[in-house]
This record gives sequence, structure tokens and C-alpha cells, in this order.
Amino acid sequence: MRRFLSLTLCAAAACAGEPAIPNGSMTEGGDTPTGWSETYTMKGRVVVARDTEVFASAPASLRLESLAGEAVGNVNAFISDASGTFTVSGKVRSQGLKRTVVAMMGFDQTWQMKQWVDLYETKADVDWTSFSKPVSIDPAVKHVKLCLMIEGDGKAWIDDVEVKR
Repeated sequence: MRRFLSLTLCAAAACAGEPAIPNGSMTEGGDTPTGWSETYTMKGRVVVARDTEVFASAPASLRLESLAGEAVGNVNAFISDASGTFTVSGKVRSQGLKRTVVAMMGFDQTWQMKQWVDLYETKADVDWTSFSKPVSIDPAVKHVKLCLMIEGDGKAWIDDVEVKR
């Protein structure tokens, strides 16, 4: 398994239908964007917030940041009806981190990882940068997560996330 500070956005797969990610515009929510509260930390401390001051599109974005030094962690949102082939797109921004990754993770029925797809990666500070990549889901995958991951001492933002066939 890959080791790095990561912010993960994740989504769960169902059978038929259109794939969807909750609140990709980060419009809904209070302190955190609705649908994006699941975090995982491998080192240090991370916090996720709904940022109403820094965003690609108003009124808000999701911000993941390390607290009190270096950290490795992620924030997740489930993608529903994630089967077959679809395209994941959005915008990401990074400041002060060693590494920022947006990825799709696929898990089988027992939550063992079966698929990993890098959607975007940077090892530098970047202003809002678009990403878009087609993803084909392995038939063994039953749950899909979109992940924004960070490594280091800094912040990353994600906004305007869409999933389309």
C-alpha cells in the first residue's frame, strides 16, 4: 500500500444508475461540507473544513490541512452507483505540502482494496488546477471512494467535483 500524507475523498459503489458524489460543489454544510466528514490520519493531525474564503467556485470549497506540523491523512466521500466507466473531474489547490493526491479507491465487499486510480498529483504549491480522468471500475469492486490526500505541513483544497458517465 502506498504511504504518504493524503486527503481522501471517497465514494461507495452500487449496481445500476448514474454515479454521483455528494455535495461536489461544497455548497451544503456548516463547519464541514455535507458528505465529506470521513477522515483517516496515518501520521500527525489533520482537520477538514468547509472554506468560505478560498474556493474555485462560490460559495465554498473543502480544505484539508495538517495541524501543528507534518501529517499524513485524507478525507473521503462515497461515490454512489460507481460501476462501469465514468469520468471524475474537479479542481484542486495545494499550499506548503510535500504531496497532494486526488485518487479513486475501490474496495470489495469485505472492504479490501482492489483498485487504485490516481486522478491528480502534485509535489508543489499550485493554484486552482483542473483534473479530469476516465475511470473503469473492476467488477470485483463494490465500494468506491474519491480521496483527497495530503502529506506534509500545509493545506489542500478541492472543489467542483463531478462524476459523469
